[in-house]
Amino acid sequence: MDNAELERRCSAVLERLSLDAAQYTECVERYGWDSPPVLGCLLALVREAWDEPELYVRSSRDDESWIVCAADHEGRERLMVLRSDPYRASEAEALVVALEAAPESARRPGDGAR
Repeated sequence: MDNAELERRCSAVLERLSLDAAQYTECVERYGWDSPPVLGCLLALVREAWDEPELYVRSSRDDESWIVCAADHEGRERLMVLRSDPYRASEAEALVVALEAAPESARRPGDGAR
């Protein structure tokens, strides 16, 4: 997936999830799509969308793909995006796919729900 497609998909899902993406938008305009500040903003948005503050993205142990994970209550790693192929070609793609897969019931800013 190219950067333009990732950016389009990301914008669409941020609107659907009603997440405040002002910092993300500013980072994209200032630094470019695949910059470290944008990846940091995407990670923060994914954590908010999933209501998982400990969520992280890492490269696969088996190849050069990327995956979004979190630790369970016993410290074991678990995949956050359960699809037929959760591994993605880039860190940005893994984060956008995680945003797309975020549950609609996730906490929204100001609603106090969990």
